Amino acid sequence: MQSKTDTEKLVELSRSLHLILQKKLATQLEIQRATGVDQPTISRARSGKLKRLTAKVEVLQNYANMKLSPPTASKKISDLATRFYEAGGTDAELEASIEHAIKLLTRQLKERGE
Repeated sequence: MQSKTDTEKLVELSRSLHLILQKKLATQLEIQRATGVDQPTISRARSGKLKRLTAKVEVLQNYANMKLSPPTASKKISDLATRFYEAGGTDAELEASIEHAIKLLTRQLKERGE
């Protein structure tokens, strides 16, 4: 299978962002908040005006892929969630635990420059 060219990836991103906004899966501001990518870059990506792939563009593409095809939890994650609930945990506590883990991971990635 041949890999996509940068131009094809940028066209796909534009289409994906249009679809996300059309289906009201997220607003442009929500995309900015979730990805950290600035509004002008999101707007240029959506309108097909970007000329090259950058780290920001890859973040947008990953976000778009996730919004249009949400990940499903693996059996192990599902089993861990079940054990959490069996131990008396609540939805709010599980959500808070996951949010905390995301913050820790994000901080570690920033410290490593990723």
